[in-house]
Amino acid sequence: MYDESATWGIPSESFLVMYVTVAVLAVGVAVFLRSRGNGPAATGHVRLDPVQAGMLTSDDRAIAASLTLLRGAELISPDGTVLRSWAVTENTLGSFTRAVYDELAFGRTALGNPGLVGRLRAPLDQLRSTLVAQGLLTGPEQKAWNRRATLPILVVVALGVARLVAGFAGGKPIGFLLVLVVLVSASRELVRRTGRRTRRGTAELERLRRTHSYLAPRMRPSFTAYGPTPIALSTALFGAGAVALFSPGFASAAGISDSGSSDGGSGGGDSSCGGGGGCGGGGCGG
Repeated sequence: MYDESATWGIPSESFLVMYVTVAVLAVGVAVFLRSRGNGPAATGHVRLDPVQAGMLTSDDRAIAASLTLLRGAELISPDGTVLRSWAVTENTLGSFTRAVYDELAFGRTALGNPGLVGRLRAPLDQLRSTLVAQGLLTGPEQKAWNRRATLPILVVVALGVARLVAGFAGGKPIGFLLVLVVLVSASRELVRRTGRRTRRGTAELERLRRTHSYLAPRMRPSFTAYGPTPIALSTALFGAGAVALFSPGFASAAGISDSGSSDGGSGGGDSSCGGGGGCGGGGCGG
């Protein structure tokens, strides 16, 4: 119903109803588009070594798995001192673990030094690229797709902002609409947020944890009966508790903890109608 006294000729109550409807549709479309770019869940599995398995959780977990490999193979002592030179047989531990060994062997970074992650940036990037190519970690393409998927929400936000400006200029109450615009903006941030793993990567991590549940610290496995690879895999899948069970002194010296990557959240503000007239009669939709 057209109303000459209303902003754009649309009464506030009518605009708010239409805006909420369009916003819900836009969020639904954005979620659908995002899912189309996320790929199907894994139907099979790839073979991951302990370092790659740790990388599914965080860079720190990958390094922890690598350090545990070195300790389990008795290449380094509990305090990180190199015990012997790298032999050809150690190549089975992987190129990333070799890079960690070299950092310790040449004294560029001490065990437990936070700077170790920075020194390993290139090997970490290479490791991440491998897992991105396998569809297990999200890469730049996925992040770009998620941003594009939220374009419908962005259009709705722009519409809301335009109505806010017009309503404010016309002296109309805009409190309710302001709250809606803030909420829609927050929903865009949630939809565009890109996690570390793809759905396939999460499925693979869950599969590995189920398959190797006997290595979980709560099962109190006897790591002395295993070689370095199962010990490192336990670290990769179950975190610091596995290292502490294997070698408490080493876990402390290496500063290994479960402070892996975490997703951030977004907060929203709360607004109320002001300006004397309140929300009665004219509404708060501009």
